[in-house]
Order: sequence, then structure tokens, then C-alpha cells
Amino acid sequence: MYLIILFWVFLMQNSQILDQENVKFIQARTVEDIKKFSFDSIPRYKYTSVPDLSNLDIRKKKEAFINLILPSILIEKERIKFMREYVFENKNGLPSNTKSKLITDYCGCNEINSLLMCLTDQPTSIILAQAAIESGWGTSRFFTEGNNLFGIHSYNFADKKMRALNSEEPVFVKKYDNISESIYDYLRNFVKSHAYQDFIENRFLKKKPTELVMYLEKYSIRRHKYTNDLKKIMVANNFTSYDSLKLESHAQENTQ
Repeated sequence: MYLIILFWVFLMQNSQILDQENVKFIQARTVEDIKKFSFDSIPRYKYTSVPDLSNLDIRKKKEAFINLILPSILIEKERIKFMREYVFENKNGLPSNTKSKLITDYCGCNEINSLLMCLTDQPTSIILAQAAIESGWGTSRFFTEGNNLFGIHSYNFADKKMRALNSEEPVFVKKYDNISESIYDYLRNFVKSHAYQDFIENRFLKKKPTELVMYLEKYSIRRHKYTNDLKKIMVANNFTSYDSLKLESHAQENTQ
């Protein structure tokens, strides 16, 4: 919660970053509530609830799922991009202020090169592939009831959470107010855990997403079977074509 509050302080102090007014929050009670859009201009949507996609055929299910989560993916990536630009602009030494503290707390380090590595772009293709697997293309209970795309567990008493079913021991996963919060947690988990150090280092080296994804074997107990499945999904759905997509500009949005 502390970091989320600092995030909004950072956003308000940076005129480049869209504030809350420029994001449209949507409750999608039915599939018809999911907004369609052109990939030439991705709108700034955040969904606070999601409908049941399980009865759709596979093509429509995939389309609806991507339309649900892609705007939030790009919103969270944009936040990290602005942080990285701030670090690069101050590469001779971060000033002592709230912005710098947010970034060093987020990354858990102070050294400039380490911060730049921490804030390197996560390919959209990898996020989409992991979200598809972890949520069953948007049909998992964790996603439909808790906006939890990646099945992220809760170990904090203060978390909003829900209990996993069919587990001998009590297992809880986080509940989120919207999809963006789930993606924020997912992205930050990579920099919090030493298990993904090889992935972070190779991401910094700009390896191709289909090669980079093979460093995610520690994400799942299925290890290499998991990374092979990720790669297959990326290739089968041409997810790397999403890596160049951007959010619509302020000018575009203000003319609508």
C-alpha cells in the first residue's frame, strides 16, 4: 500500500504521466461490456470487474480476454517507462526527493545501472502469454472473482484475499480492485525475487521475447514444460506483434 501511495505522488508530480481523470474505469458485467478498439490506438481502460468468458468459443474468448487486459498492461508499462526515463535523466545521481525514493523502494536498490535493469521494459508478449496460462484465458476463479490474472498468493494478513479451493492446506491469493493492480504486483514480483535474476539480466540485454521466456522456469513447478508452453502460446497467437503497441496519446484522447 505504501508503494501504491508513492506511485500516485510520483504520477501527480510528473506532467507527462496521465492522472486518474484520463483513465476510464469499467465494470464489465457481460461480454458486451468489453470495449473493442483499434490496435492503432489503445484506450486507457481499467476494468474493475470481468464477465464470465467460459462459454465463448476459443476465438471470441481470446479476443475478449485481450481486449480486457491489454489497456491495463500498457498503463502499467507506461508507469515503469516514466520511472526509467527519470533514472536515465539523473544517471549521474538521483536527487533526494519523493520520486527517487519511490523508484529505489520499488527496485530495492540505489545503484543507477541496477535501477535501469530493474526498470527495463517487460515485453507485452510475455505478459499476455503468462496471463493466458495463469488465468485460463480469463476463465479462472481467481480472475473472475478477484481480478487476479496471475494467481499471485497472499501472505499478508492485511491483504484483500480469497481462499483457493481443493487445497489441503489453507492457500490464499490476492484480490484486486482492478486488473491494473494485478499487473502492477506481477511486474514488481520480478524485481523482488532473486529467483528471476537471470530473467531480469537477459531482459536488460534485450533478448528476443521467445528466447527470454525460457528464463522463467522458476515461475512454475512445471519448470521447462511451463516455459515451452509459454513459447508455444506466444508463437501460436503471434503475441510478439503486440510488443510495439502503445497507448493512445493525450491529444487523441482529448479529441474523442
